Amino acid sequence: MKPYELGCEMQKKRTECSIMIQAKLMLEGE
Repeated sequence: MKPYELGCEMQKKRTECSIMIQAKLMLEGE
């Protein structure tokens, strides 16, 4: 596995995480 591929995977997971966090915040904010 190439370093940039690993970085891409981590970036993807981080994006999913931030989406989950934002959705959670929006739900709590209502």
